[in-house]
Amino acid sequence: MKRPQTETTHELEKIKASEKNLDKIRGALIGGAIGDALGYPVEFLTLDRIIGKYGELGITAYELDRTSGKALISDDTQMTLFTANGILFGETRGRMRGIGAAPHDYVAMAYQDWLTTQYADYQLGSQTKRYDCGRGVSWLLDVPELYSRRVPGNTCISTLSEARESRNVSDYMECPRNNSKGCGGVMRVAPLGIHNANTPIDWLDQEGAYLSAITHQKKEYTTSSQSTLNGWTVYDSTYTWSDYGPFGEWTDLGNGVITGEDQKLERRKIYRYYYFLCNNCGAHMHGYGTCYTWAGGCGGKIYESDYYVVWAEKSYSEAGDWHGTGVSYVYTDEGLGFAYTSTSSRYYEQPKEQYRIASRQKIYTYSFYRYGTPYWSDSQVSSDDVKLVSTRLLYRYRLR
Repeated sequence: MKRPQTETTHELEKIKASEKNLDKIRGALIGGAIGDALGYPVEFLTLDRIIGKYGELGITAYELDRTSGKALISDDTQMTLFTANGILFGETRGRMRGIGAAPHDYVAMAYQDWLTTQYADYQLGSQTKRYDCGRGVSWLLDVPELYSRRVPGNTCISTLSEARESRNVSDYMECPRNNSKGCGGVMRVAPLGIHNANTPIDWLDQEGAYLSAITHQKKEYTTSSQSTLNGWTVYDSTYTWSDYGPFGEWTDLGNGVITGEDQKLERRKIYRYYYFLCNNCGAHMHGYGTCYTWAGGCGGKIYESDYYVVWAEKSYSEAGDWHGTGVSYVYTDEGLGFAYTSTSSRYYEQPKEQYRIASRQKIYTYSFYRYGTPYWSDSQVSSDDVKLVSTRLLYRYRLR
């Protein structure tokens, strides 16, 4: 069906408006290729080797290929061209059909075409079925000179090969391919900025990150005392012990006690002592009746009900004989205490063992990772200590 004249005129006007930048666009792409061709021969040489081969100024002129007689571009320029091809294919599809996706969806397909040029010769590669299973979108497949392997990065080759085999079309941000921090995602991205020069920088940042994430995705790491962090995935945890807290109350040992690694145990043996208290002078006596003056008392009356028991850590073996009465005594925290220490005495009482426990806690440190490229979300989120939030307003439109 013939397109309406007004629509054709509108498209021609847009093309004409963009032509004023054609020289700049060509300059950017050709300038990048010139620098690439100049530096390609020394890409993997050390500075000492470059100076040794080319002199103090380094390489200052093209080193021509012996076969073609031309200065060769590297895989950097190859992939830059396929990036441009993917972007233009996406725009062409959008203008023809009125709908389209983000550039990275089409660039990913174009990179599959680039991969074809790295494995196949021109005769085979140019016969690639077009628009098939995420590849065959690049007219660059029809350029014989691009069927040359110029020391491509292992990450690009392996990641694109894996994607081809799995036909994985998942989100490159949410389903990263690797943990590479190489420059392979940067050296090819210039066409995005050239083609979208008037696009907001936030969008360019995000889309450029998506283009890089097709083959390169570096993890960011952080730690926290919290077991969850929004936007991060926990992958490990370690802990240290806190200091022990205060000991609890002493408890009779009974049949024993089992402690864990978070507890510290103290044990003691205590001995039973007693005394009768004179309510008049406060003296401690070994029996009730009289508060004996010879024992430091006041001579007053002590009643049977004035009997007290005190447990102390002082052993019976430390006790002395109270004024030759045969009653053992020690000084306790409450003053004089008395005991019958002979096991044959009917008043003898076995000492007892007690324990008390102090506890400590594990202080956890959780390790997290995330793929640090920002992405847009339809859900409302807030900035916090692990993320910075920006907002945008989206418009929906159809081309006419």
